[in-house]
Amino acid sequence: MPLTRLIVGMKPETLEDLETAMDWVHYQITQLLAAGHTGQESSYLDFEAKSFLAGLCDAIGMEVSDAIQIAAYGMPVGEPDTPIVELGMGTMDTENKAT
Repeated sequence: MPLTRLIVGMKPETLEDLETAMDWVHYQITQLLAAGHTGQESSYLDFEAKSFLAGLCDAIGMEVSDAIQIAAYGMPVGEPDTPIVELGMGTMDTENKAT
């Protein structure tokens, strides 16, 4: 996870570490929205810096999502014909009466 190590500054080793990376993303997006809402950008560089940071947040989010899908769902890495994995309410076993 090179982007997470470079941008967030941590080496995720467990799924819980990935939650820390997503907390960073959530914090940055909140700050971006707050800064954009006040409209205090004085030059084009302010807008460019905010759009660059939004792109970094997007890249970290995608990298974390890929890692979770590979670790939790066993999705293949780099296969051209990746099988579709069903998710959602339709995959629940309604006949299972767990106590």
